[in-house]
Amino acid sequence: MFTKVISLLFLVHCVRCAPAEDFQTRPCAVDDFQCINESFEAFMTKTASGIPALDVKANDPLMLDSVVSNVFEGVVVHFKNVTVTGLSKQKLTEYKMDTLAKSIVFTVTSDISTASDVEVEYEETKKKFTGTHTGSGILR
Repeated sequence: MFTKVISLLFLVHCVRCAPAEDFQTRPCAVDDFQCINESFEAFMTKTASGIPALDVKANDPLMLDSVVSNVFEGVVVHFKNVTVTGLSKQKLTEYKMDTLAKSIVFTVTSDISTASDVEVEYEETKKKFTGTHTGSGILR
């Protein structure tokens, strides 16, 4: 669940990126997976350290103040001071564009690591437990 939230936040962050003069991508045919994959990897590499001219902040490591997750009914997990590394090495594993429906569906994978402070809150009893969280795995 946590990695899906991170992936969504990262993609939203990247959508804000616009080409700068020093950031060149090449046009690809809709069905040219190799070209699209190479452009995707170039994009990830370029944006990892940010693009100051466009006020795009570095995203590997991705730093988040807070992520809240309702893991189970009545259990809320607050991740704070979150650091995610490995996002710049994402690999495009599946890609499909439907020009008629105006949609793009893609799948990426990446080996990521996370570290954060964590607070688990049980709403019914109002009990809270705090600690640190570290993890690693494959983001899909």
